[in-house]
Amino acid sequence: LNKDIAGYFWGTSDGASGSFAATYNSAPIAFVLSLFEYVMPAWAVEKCWLVLLLWLCGYGAFRLPFLEGFGRYFAGVFYVVNPVVYLRFVSGGWGVLAVYAVTPFLVSEFVKLLESPRQRYAVNVALLLTSIGILQIHGVPLAFMLLTCIFIGRLLFLREHMKKTFMMLSISGALFVCLNLFW
Repeated sequence: LNKDIAGYFWGTSDGASGSFAATYNSAPIAFVLSLFEYVMPAWAVEKCWLVLLLWLCGYGAFRLPFLEGFGRYFAGVFYVVNPVVYLRFVSGGWGVLAVYAVTPFLVSEFVKLLESPRQRYAVNVALLLTSIGILQIHGVPLAFMLLTCIFIGRLLFLREHMKKTFMMLSISGALFVCLNLFW
């Protein structure tokens, strides 16, 4: 994460071409983590952050739609214990790991939005996409590709509520754009 919070708020001498310009989207999460450093040491904040990310990975996969019984537990454990998580954990790619942790929640809300188009789900999808953008900007295009594949599958096999679904997707997209104007 870019911890140059002052540069985010007050600008940098480099401007948009500077080395930190592309990482200012993560300034809100860096700001929140730095607030916790007033309560506990920085090393403890990092450990809590990593444990939270691993727990979110498992819990998010556990509650994915269309999973039942033992499959939920298998998905949760497998989503945490795999080479992708290990590599990101060891190499310090915590932003990618955070995106990996939030993605199952995004998929769940997006599937709910497609099955039952409501404003609540549209807002949740926009907030989760925004959180992915805050955690690691490179996760946004990957999330869009994943959601596009799910949406195309929905168009091919189920065509219920399509007019209302398009309206809710438009609301979600507009809210996502408005929430992300800061970067």
